[in-house]
Amino acid sequence: EAPGAVRQVGQNPAGTRTAFTYEQLVALENKFKSTRYLSVCERLNLALSLSLTETQVKIWFQNRRTKWKKQNPGADTSAPTAGGLVCTAQLPFLSSPAVLSPFMLTSQPYGAPAFYAPHL
Repeated sequence: EAPGAVRQVGQNPAGTRTAFTYEQLVALENKFKSTRYLSVCERLNLALSLSLTETQVKIWFQNRRTKWKKQNPGADTSAPTAGGLVCTAQLPFLSSPAVLSPFMLTSQPYGAPAFYAPHL
């Protein structure tokens, strides 16, 4: 691939920089304003809503926290996580939201997360 070429989001082999869209950056920054640390479920939901991988969201937040700490030396860096242990997510292959628990996220074939439908 030519130097400086932009890859499509979601196709990021190790060592290649992700080119986030303006909309993705706005959403990531807005989420960062509300919480500097994401729960597993928040990260999953944000990644799904922005068509990014969970790893891309995780790394973006790590980098943004580093930038924030440099801009705010001496500030309180211990921010509580806003999310809980169980949340709902709209998965692209389901017609209704599924209830996800980080305790159920296991290695499945093709990287699909384990999920269960809520019993109402």
